[in-house]
Amino acid sequence: MRARTLKVRTLMVRSLLELGATTKGLVWLPTFGLMLSLLVYLFLTNAELSLMDQRTMIFMTAQAIVLLGMLAVGVVGADTIAGERDRRTLEALVAAPVGRSELLAGFLSSALAPWAAMMLIALPYLAVVSAGSDSFLLAAGYLLVTGSILALGIGAWAIGLSAGSGSSRNGILTALVVYAGLAIPALLGSALRANWVGRAYDFVDPFSNVMNTLDSVIIDGQGLSHQGIRMLMLGAFSLATILYAHRRIATLSLS
Repeated sequence: MRARTLKVRTLMVRSLLELGATTKGLVWLPTFGLMLSLLVYLFLTNAELSLMDQRTMIFMTAQAIVLLGMLAVGVVGADTIAGERDRRTLEALVAAPVGRSELLAGFLSSALAPWAAMMLIALPYLAVVSAGSDSFLLAAGYLLVTGSILALGIGAWAIGLSAGSGSSRNGILTALVVYAGLAIPALLGSALRANWVGRAYDFVDPFSNVMNTLDSVIIDGQGLSHQGIRMLMLGAFSLATILYAHRRIATLSLS
């Protein structure tokens, strides 16, 4: 048990070092901060955008944080196992006395590290947009909870894809395609719900469940009692992807 815990900690420490002390981290985090800076700057200085309702600004900022954060989680998750295979370190990792659940926990910590870092960077920007209103704590709370559940699901799903990818490049490309298929419809909002097919997709799409929850809470002012079904669907997605990733790791091929 002690050896397993040590291995998981080793994976976690390595992921944090990669995030903060490698090209990967040095590119992701400043780019994320720059994009949020640009968005907030436009909200405050653009003549048309500055007339926008403040709640809408808060929602759009939270929306950008989710989209950028999940993109980072998906890419890092897709690079976990496939990256180990590319670096020819997967065999040693699998041969170690570590259970598949512990391996999954270590890989998940690697995938979730960008989301944690991005939330720390994003909160001051959200506070600036929320200045003068009482919406900051509410928006930040729901963003943290729903975003973290979604990040867990996206990270596990990307790790499962990574387990079946022959290379890191293929894993990342596949992750980007599926990410677009999940995220883009969520941006369509009411346009997606024009027919029953769109409404059904909106109901099950995890990105849509997060966006609709944030919209409901921040813009419409609805409470937790209105978010039950969306939170349930979001939790079901994350649970399903964790089981999927665990199964893929359990049948992991070294080639």
